[in-house]
Amino acid sequence: MPSNVTERVFGRTSLGKDVKAYTLTNATNMSVTVISYGAAITEIKVPDKTGKVSDVTLGFDNVSGYEASEYFIGATIGRVANRIANGQFKLDGELYNLTQNNESNFLHGGGCGAFHKRLWESSVVDGLVSMSLCSLDGDEGFPGQLDATVTFQLNENNELTMNFTAKTNKPTPVNLTNHAYFNLSGQVTCFSCKFFGTKTKTGIFRWR
Repeated sequence: MPSNVTERVFGRTSLGKDVKAYTLTNATNMSVTVISYGAAITEIKVPDKTGKVSDVTLGFDNVSGYEASEYFIGATIGRVANRIANGQFKLDGELYNLTQNNESNFLHGGGCGAFHKRLWESSVVDGLVSMSLCSLDGDEGFPGQLDATVTFQLNENNELTMNFTAKTNKPTPVNLTNHAYFNLSGQVTCFSCKFFGTKTKTGIFRWR
């Protein structure tokens, strides 16, 4: 049985584009909310053994939080997750130079063309949420046009399934993933905390 899916406007980007939010809910009162900015998971609410529902993933309350964040909160990462040393690679004998956004390295998709900083096309199909985008030839230094899709599906066993697909017209590296952070105790607000050993701005991160 497919989950129920509701749609709303989450907010607007700094360029005035609407960001959609989709909430998938099943019969056991679990729900997952994803947004079209970065194809990001913003909430995962689950009941514990007593039935108390808590949000167990890190998220922001508005679009500006995701636009400003350097930490890939809940987002879909691409074209390539992880680091590429010195921001370059060879493929079929040709050297490609990438955006260097982690000192001299390429990290998690690069700069403004990285998938977590893009507005994805989104729709609801048969009880799942589908998001897609087109990365043009040369984006962040990569060869070939890449058409990426991620779907989010919630079942009655409280299982969230994410399926990633990509099609390209040239040989190119691709390594897609989701970058959610979890707090299984839930419902803790981090008004002044440390993240990766660096003190954050007050109130910028929220364990919902």
